This record gives sequence, structure tokens and C-alpha cells, in this order.
Amino acid sequence: MAMKLVTHRTYCTDCKCLVMGVQEKNGNQLKLLCPKCKRPLWTFSGYTWRYLKKID
Repeated sequence: MAMKLVTHRTYCTDCKCLVMGVQEKNGNQLKLLCPKCKRPLWTFSGYTWRYLKKID
């Protein structure tokens, strides 16, 4: 079971503000989403959390 990442606020590059993320589980993958724009900010890949950078 993955540790919960949403103990602090994280920065959303689309909203340009600090947000409390919302966790979503799709099958075996865990994602942390921005509650305003629903963009994935972090993903859990088995052992570590990985930040998803904005692609321009």
C-alpha cells in the first residue's frame, strides 16, 4: 500500500497556486490530481512518488 502524499500542499503549474491534491486510483496506479483543473501532479510507481512536469 502506498503512503499518502497529501499531507502538504503541492504546486499546480496550470492553476499557478498551491493546492491540496486529491488521490485517484486506477487499477494498480495511484495518482495525485489537482482538485481545480484535474491535472495529474504526482504518480506513484511502486516505491517512489514521481512529479509530472507540465509539457508545453
